Amino acid sequence: MAKNDTYIVDDKGNFSDWIELYNSSDAEVSLSGYYLTDNFDTLNMWKIPTGTVIPAKGYLIFWASGDNKGRHTNFSLSVTGEKIALVMPDGKTLVDTVKFPEQISDISYGRTTDGAKNWIYFEEPTPNKANGKPKSASLPVVINELMASNSKTIKDETGAYPDWIELYNNSNETIDISGFYLTDKPYKNPSMWRIPNGTKIPPRGFLLVWADSDPKDGIYHTNFNLSKDGDSIAIYSVDGQTLVDIVVFSKQQTDISWGRKPDGASEWIFFNTATPGKTNNGSNVMDNNKISIINYPNPFNEETFFKINMQNNCEVTIYVYDVTGNEVFRKYYGFFSAGIYEIEFDRKNLSDGIYFYSVKFGDYTKSGKLIIMSY
Repeated sequence: MAKNDTYIVDDKGNFSDWIELYNSSDAEVSLSGYYLTDNFDTLNMWKIPTGTVIPAKGYLIFWASGDNKGRHTNFSLSVTGEKIALVMPDGKTLVDTVKFPEQISDISYGRTTDGAKNWIYFEEPTPNKANGKPKSASLPVVINELMASNSKTIKDETGAYPDWIELYNNSNETIDISGFYLTDKPYKNPSMWRIPNGTKIPPRGFLLVWADSDPKDGIYHTNFNLSKDGDSIAIYSVDGQTLVDIVVFSKQQTDISWGRKPDGASEWIFFNTATPGKTNNGSNVMDNNKISIINYPNPFNEETFFKINMQNNCEVTIYVYDVTGNEVFRKYYGFFSAGIYEIEFDRKNLSDGIYFYSVKFGDYTKSGKLIIMSY
């Protein structure tokens, strides 16, 4: 935690930055003489005191306060993000490193589970405890259907016909999504509209949100609307940073919805008969672009492939987003005739982690997750 304003006090009663180490082994480990550093030109910046021991499967907190006494390091952490490391007693050999992004007040940044490869924000930090998100924060909720030009399909409580977004709980448990965010400006403004307190979606249930830029009309009216010419929508966790789901859509038609087939699936299609607040019915599909896609391998290290079987002719574009919603890759591949194609995606400079992809075929989109993992 690089911005500890009110969360936890150190042994001096101060709110200091902190770093948690974890011993993944079944034996006690001595850390005497090891180093912690946030300066890779000075790997031996701060020496861990003699006699420091971390128990088997245990945790140890170091206060990055700059005080240089006890378990207080001689450096603090940067709220704008930086790189830190644990170094062997030789002062040269790296044991572990992490590069963390910009930090938020009283929100920690940690491995998804103790010792795991992927890192996420924790709205409920767990110093000296096992890392893990509450079920309501590990959202199985997705954007399931939308309409960006509603003239007669469904009225809101005021009698108007606004744009709408349908969320779907793709699990068998009730999910509390209070405090999560919806936005049509991922990355630039992820915390645009906050989902009201007390908002719960029942198992395999739906929530309809009116995207009309008119919050005074009701608690489920957002402060943004959707563009008929194409837009993007994303759900972010309560920290306003962690991406839960993102959808990028192209030009829409009036009173034709765009949704997943079936509920919660990765395939997106147009529906002649929209189903706001109800299950997406495959019999109502306006499926002009019959396309199947397989992504393999996934997880992958250096490259992955999209194998596409197209029964219609159309243009193909691939988008990739990181977990903050930032677009990290976009490539237009041109116009493809009907047939079977294999498109390679190279990670290039992307770091290990979870990403979201959208492959657009004209007005049709296939979305999913990519996992990059060094072997």
